[in-house]
Amino acid sequence: MVAIVAALLAYNGVDVKSRAGKDIVFKLSTIAHYFAQGKLGSGFDVAASTYGGLFVYKRFDPNWLVKELEAKPVKEVAEGEWPWLSVEQLEVPEQLHFLIGWTGDSASTTEMIKQMNLYKARRPAELAGIYQRIVAAVNSVVDSWKHQQWNIVFEQMMENEAALRYLTIKSQVPIATKELKALAKVAEKAGGAGKLSGAGGGDCGVAVAFDKEVALQILRGWKEAGIIPIDATID
Repeated sequence: MVAIVAALLAYNGVDVKSRAGKDIVFKLSTIAHYFAQGKLGSGFDVAASTYGGLFVYKRFDPNWLVKELEAKPVKEVAEGEWPWLSVEQLEVPEQLHFLIGWTGDSASTTEMIKQMNLYKARRPAELAGIYQRIVAAVNSVVDSWKHQQWNIVFEQMMENEAALRYLTIKSQVPIATKELKALAKVAEKAGGAGKLSGAGGGDCGVAVAFDKEVALQILRGWKEAGIIPIDATID
């Protein structure tokens, strides 16, 4: 979706490599993606495909977006400000080793969101409490990253992983699978930190290390655990 939108805009003279151009690419792609998925999803995968690198992403207000599109042309909505939306780029340290591991199983994000919405309806206060724990960990990771406090980054990534495991237990939604738990455990044992990515339920997890030998040890451990390393770099 992002590639198609960017290609069409570039063909029509839009500088899609500028920040303003990327913002338009993201918003148009998100509108298409959001409605194609039945108004579900965070849009983070669209943002990752649009902006690249490392960044902090805060989701747009979905209810606002639906109302805006009912009242205004798509072009006007895409060129305007979106409440809550924020994309803040982070520096990529030279010593960073960002690793991706595939569990061998696919997962349906849409289906898992539906299951989570049912849990939210049953236990809204309980879910809100777990979300607060997750948000606190993420905010701490971001702040520590900016100050290059890598030990705190590791600690809070592991806290985030623990909170997601707890959410799995309470919600009974299969977010943290045994393969994803193993992925995180291998990274922690090697001296790095790992966690599930996206909605969980399978697919991929990630790990971070700031030492080459630690990174290699994580990759070896993943292979022994049946997790397939993905050959990818930050673009």
